[in-house]
Amino acid sequence: MKNYKFFYGITGLTALMLLALVSAPVPNYAQTVMYFTNPETLSFTVTLPGYAANTSNTTVPPGAPATVAIEFNGTSATSNAEPCVRGGSATCQTGPTVPIFQYDNTGNANMTIQLKFSQALPSTLTICVNSTAQGTGNNALHHTGCFDLNDTVWAVVVQNLTPKGANLTNATLYANFTAYAVGTEGNRRLDHNGSRAVGS
Repeated sequence: MKNYKFFYGITGLTALMLLALVSAPVPNYAQTVMYFTNPETLSFTVTLPGYAANTSNTTVPPGAPATVAIEFNGTSATSNAEPCVRGGSATCQTGPTVPIFQYDNTGNANMTIQLKFSQALPSTLTICVNSTAQGTGNNALHHTGCFDLNDTVWAVVVQNLTPKGANLTNATLYANFTAYAVGTEGNRRLDHNGSRAVGS
């Protein structure tokens, strides 16, 4: 009789436990995919002597932000010239000491800065660009040779210009007049381009 009561007690307890398990609420779930991003921004400023920095944007020329105009004044039909800011109190380039353009990477990714004319130059005029680094630890790739500017190929001014610290690029332009008739005046638009540096 005692064994029967013991068996009955275990069986009743098991039944109660099973009943409790069957009536327990089933868990519910939801899920969320999480992305971790650090958005890349590209931006640069170009500064001309005696003027405030001009900030780039994504508008394609001719709608892009415009700097003040510059000019090359030859001394004869065949001569060389450095540019000056056009206007009454002109400020001129004096080699790399006072460059006509100074670039600063204001984004958060390494940049390549390039220049190109919107239209072909007269055959009697060529213009070239070179660049030097400014800032301690500036490891950007500058071009000490003078690269010709034209209307078909972007001329690279600097590669891998970092956005860190006061790392700047000084860009100088030089004009070569060859039988450019005295009294002649013409103009062209020069476009600046800043893009993500390849491999950065």
